[in-house]
Amino acid sequence: MFLRAIKSVLLLLYALLLASLLGCSNKSLDLEKWHVQKEGPVLVIESGYKFLQLTKDVGNNKLYDDIEWGWKITVENSSKHDIYARGGYALLDKDGFILTRTNEDLKNKQGVLIKAGTKETIQGTAHWLVYSKSDPYTAKRVAKGNYELFLQYPSIDIETQSPVPPETVNKAD
Repeated sequence: MFLRAIKSVLLLLYALLLASLLGCSNKSLDLEKWHVQKEGPVLVIESGYKFLQLTKDVGNNKLYDDIEWGWKITVENSSKHDIYARGGYALLDKDGFILTRTNEDLKNKQGVLIKAGTKETIQGTAHWLVYSKSDPYTAKRVAKGNYELFLQYPSIDIETQSPVPPETVNKAD
């Protein structure tokens, strides 16, 4: 009974931690958007996106723009435990509708090990194919970005006492 109560409290604290990660304020920069969170044991200290390159692409007698964009999420782990973090990013219009997002399977990815008391950056690039003559031009409708972040405590190898990446835990041989 006592262990069940402790487990419930820990699950509640974990849910509160994840909820606090989502409470970010916005700072706008020209074609970049950045978010900062300022309290909690695991902090997103910076996140944002930037348009990197536009390439014209002709296919099926239509003209498309291949827009390469980059994103990053910087996470600070001020807790006493190592964690694995993995993330992705979406670009949204002013009403919060998703215009494009990273195409990564975040649940099946190892992620970045963030040791206790350190910070690490998760980042990537994505391509977005947009019809050149769309009105309004879809890329100009981007008003903000939003990240997805998954946190997981690593399992510990009993022999070496070192963290085991999430993708290697509970896998059949």
